[in-house]
Amino acid sequence: MGRTAERHSSAETRRVVAFGAAAWCLVFLIPHGYWGLGGRAGLGDSSRAADQAFEQAWFTLYNGAVIVLCVLGAAWALLLATPRLLDRPSGLLRLVALTAGVLLLLRGGVGLAALAVDVVSGDALPPLILGLVEPAFVLGGLIWLALGRTIASARERTPSPGR
Repeated sequence: MGRTAERHSSAETRRVVAFGAAAWCLVFLIPHGYWGLGGRAGLGDSSRAADQAFEQAWFTLYNGAVIVLCVLGAAWALLLATPRLLDRPSGLLRLVALTAGVLLLLRGGVGLAALAVDVVSGDALPPLILGLVEPAFVLGGLIWLALGRTIASARERTPSPGR
């Protein structure tokens, strides 16, 4: 594959993955916005715990931060899909995407472990929504890591002498 075709292929891959990351952010925004506005459908027995959590300022701030990060993440991902940035190497762009991926994977892993402990210990089964949200963190982490991998650093894109 020639350099031009290879560059187009990697830019197209990055564009598709960037749109996937933006979509993940917007989809993930929905339950947090719903919960922040007082919605509790799907939480089952955890509705009371959600009400108690939202009575605490830190939790309301946490949920608000998730909403803001989802909006910023979607904007960031869409920015990475723009033609002006598709073919530009950037260590900062890559670092942000990879950091987001690692943090989401860690959060998802901890959440899945906590759900597993609840199930194994015989506590009440967690509500279905948590069974969906926790794996969604892992999926988001994988998407953001994939996006980070599509962003080449300057060193990787700079041809070595003699090429």
